[in-house]
Amino acid sequence: MKRFGSLGGRLDRRSPWRQASTYCSSKTVAEVGLDIRYPVAIGVLVGVVALGVAAALAWWIPNQRLGDLDFMTQASDSELRDTAHQVLRYPWGNDHDACLVLLRVGNKSSIPYLQKAVRRRQSGSASMECTAAHCREALRRVVMGTGKPPP
Repeated sequence: MKRFGSLGGRLDRRSPWRQASTYCSSKTVAEVGLDIRYPVAIGVLVGVVALGVAAALAWWIPNQRLGDLDFMTQASDSELRDTAHQVLRYPWGNDHDACLVLLRVGNKSSIPYLQKAVRRRQSGSASMECTAAHCREALRRVVMGTGKPPP
C-alpha cells in the first residue's frame, strides 16, 4: 500500500520536509478513507432525520389536527382550510374529514386539492364512495359559489 510522506514510509528526521510532518500523514490511503467515512455517515444521518421531521410537518401533523377536537373548534376558517389543503396534498391521509372541512370553509383556492381528491377516489369501494361524495359536493359548492352550507 502506498504511504504518504517521503521515502515511501514515515517522514525521515533528516528530510528537508521534516517541518511538514504535522501536515503530512503516515497513514495509508485506506486509513485516511476511514477518516472520511465518519463525517459522510453523520451527514447522511442528519439528512435522514431532517427528512423525517419534514414528513412529520407536511403530512402527519395536519392529519392529527383534523382529529383534534380543540383545534377543530378553535381554529379560524383559514387555518381549517390550510390544514385540509395539506391533508389533500398527499394520496394517503384523512381525505374524508378534509373534504368535510372544505365543504364548510372551502374557497377557490381549494379547487385543485378537491379535484385531485375526487380523481383519487373514483374506484368502486363503498368506503371510498362516501369520501368521493363529500369531495364532489365540496367541489361543486366551491365551483358554483353557493357559499357555506347552513350550520
